[in-house]
Parts: sequence; C-alpha cells; structure tokens
Amino acid sequence: ARLSFRTYFECTGELDRDWMIFVHIDAKGGSYRIHGDHFPVDGKYQTTLWKQGDYIADDWSSTVPRDAPAGVYDVWIGFYVGDERLEWSGGNPASHDGQNRVKLGSIVIE
Repeated sequence: ARLSFRTYFECTGELDRDWMIFVHIDAKGGSYRIHGDHFPVDGKYQTTLWKQGDYIADDWSSTVPRDAPAGVYDVWIGFYVGDERLEWSGGNPASHDGQNRVKLGSIVIE
C-alpha cells in the first residue's frame, strides 16, 4: 500500500540553515515506526530560500513496509539538522508532544 500526503507550511521568519523534514508514523502502543526524512519540495526549495510570509506545499509518499503490524498509527512531522530539531511554538498545544514535532493525524494500517 502507498502512503502519501501534502503538508503546507507558513514561513514566519527567515531561516539561516537548510532544515530537513522528518516524518514519523508511529504505531500506537508499540515500537514500530515508518520514517520519511526528506528536504522540502524534493530538495528544490531549501528552507534558506524561504521568506517571511511564504506558503510552501510539500508532498511526501512512501510504501508501507510489508512487516508493518496492523493497527492505528500517529503521523508526526518536524524539521531537523543533525541532532537538532527546529522548535515549534503556537498552534494547538494538543498537537505537540514536547519533542518539537507536530501531530498531523492518525491512519489505520490493515
């Protein structure tokens, strides 16, 4: 099966580093994770080019691994360079997990 989604980002200030996007699709109550690290817009629009007020659409897709257990998975997203994550602020506090990532929603893998 194929997973795909589009996320939209609003640039609220200029960035001085090229951040990567991480996608974590985590099994609820388990230790299984599907990863999706990538540069925004397939590397065609690095974050150092973003200007305040820009809206950026980023598409991501992957195949569900055959060994992925069936169940509900939470989809998380964030930005990172090396071991550092970009700090999130604002928005709905219930969508943050304290690890500088934001919950996009949940999916079911059968």
